[in-house]
Amino acid sequence: MAEEKSELLLKEIVSADPRFHFEDNYVVVTSNNSKVYKINLNNGSVTIDGKCKCVQVKPGINLPMSDKILAKALAIAYAPERIHTLRN
Repeated sequence: MAEEKSELLLKEIVSADPRFHFEDNYVVVTSNNSKVYKINLNNGSVTIDGKCKCVQVKPGINLPMSDKILAKALAIAYAPERIHTLRN
């Protein structure tokens, strides 16, 4: 049940926010720094220009994958400078 609500919320936010869109098996995110990131919908991995970047939601918290993806997408879109591994 939590996973279904999580997936629905992810779809609603991606549809409503112009910084996000679905493409194949990814959420594509355009960040404040104008870079484009892809978040894999199956495992939550983040890539930019084909290179995988480590982006974690606080370890130890058991969240549905859709919630982790949403947390990553929002942080990448609106505060990429706060994610150490994306600063370059």
